[in-house]
Amino acid sequence: MTETKETNKRVKLFPPKHTPYPWSYIKHKDGRFVIGTGLSADPLDQSVPIALAVIPAEIGGDDAERKANARLMAAAPELYHMLSSVIEDIQYATAKKDGAKNACQPLTYLQALTLLSKLDGT
Repeated sequence: MTETKETNKRVKLFPPKHTPYPWSYIKHKDGRFVIGTGLSADPLDQSVPIALAVIPAEIGGDDAERKANARLMAAAPELYHMLSSVIEDIQYATAKKDGAKNACQPLTYLQALTLLSKLDGT
């Protein structure tokens, strides 16, 4: 986030472009994992699910590997949010010249910024 001169409010620099979270995953009886929003194993749940990705049982390694991949995909929006917040905090602190620039090695900061750009598609 950056601070505006008029209001001293912090403005989000990296607004997400992805489907809003929380995302989750479920495993179907046929062994495939589905990642998305509004997913529930509860047959009485009336929410409208949105499937974002499917990991078929036939590919993607064994059950433990496919489950780990599903967890990683389901956590992607929160990882994006956390990474963008860290970058924004570093930029904000650096702009304020309060010494936070030394809190993160320049290479680590550049790697985080590169990863966020990759996630953001920019």
